[in-house]
Amino acid sequence: MAENDTATFTLRVVISDAEIRKVRMANKPGSIDELHDRLKSVCSIGYPFVILYEDKDFNNDLCSLENMNDLGPYATVRIVGVTNAVVDSASTSSVDSHTSASNSGGLRQGSGNWPDEFVIPLFDHDIELMLSRGNAEFMESGKSLILARSAKGTILQRVVTAVYDIKAYPTESEFTAVAKALVTKHPCLREPGTRSGYDGWRNSIQFKMGNYRNDIRKAGGAELVINGGRRSRYNPDLPFGRTQIRKPRRGESNYLPNLPSGKDSSSQQEILKEECRKAHPDRNLVHTLMAETFAIRRQYIVKECPLIDDIKENWPASFYPKEVSLKC
Repeated sequence: MAENDTATFTLRVVISDAEIRKVRMANKPGSIDELHDRLKSVCSIGYPFVILYEDKDFNNDLCSLENMNDLGPYATVRIVGVTNAVVDSASTSSVDSHTSASNSGGLRQGSGNWPDEFVIPLFDHDIELMLSRGNAEFMESGKSLILARSAKGTILQRVVTAVYDIKAYPTESEFTAVAKALVTKHPCLREPGTRSGYDGWRNSIQFKMGNYRNDIRKAGGAELVINGGRRSRYNPDLPFGRTQIRKPRRGESNYLPNLPSGKDSSSQQEILKEECRKAHPDRNLVHTLMAETFAIRRQYIVKECPLIDDIKENWPASFYPKEVSLKC
């Protein structure tokens, strides 16, 4: 029996405050990716996550796991869900270049593709401690946590920020999925007396999301300005309302990142056009320039609504099969 114990590699895996598992493996994984795959399979984790471990050199404070040599037998690791995690950097590097180009304008990170399972982000330390105690009390007595107004506002702000990173105009079902994920991760937030336990949270998230979009619009978020003009006789300098876009939340066709700072996009466009005129253009250079000029291209298409022939003339690389497949 002792031989079997020494032959196994055992970890204490903290998935949440209410779920802590003892995981035995036949041998120590040879890499972090292998450990990630084993924990994902054994613990049935269906969302993107990273692995943190308790470092004895820092009084067991959590550190990111970057070397398997730091992880000994009977160590404690914590599973932390992340939004838009890059699981395979080799296969997603080309997509990331487009994402990073659109992020340079200080706007949201997502592409509008809603995940199969929304991951509730981590809150501030005081909120996490309060929710941890509340979850433990809920498990014992079934009593829901009574939140102060400021604490609820902090939770809502963090949640809608994570939602906005994915999609600016979520649908009703997506708001419901977010509220359900919130009370699933933190059962102490369930609302007694309601059929689902999260109807009030869904409504609060919807209202908070609307307020957050207004804040982004006032700060100069081009995407939201183009989707919701507010010109009136009292505000004549604001843009006209886009009456032809009746329900922009049903699609992301008007995703409009702000122009990146510190780069001359117009000169990059000319270099790109010159490269495309060559008989054998450098596809890597074309791809890089397309990523770096993503914002100016979207500004041109959304604001000017050009004809297809004009797009072909000004942005010929947009019709390359590789660029079309990346939804640029």
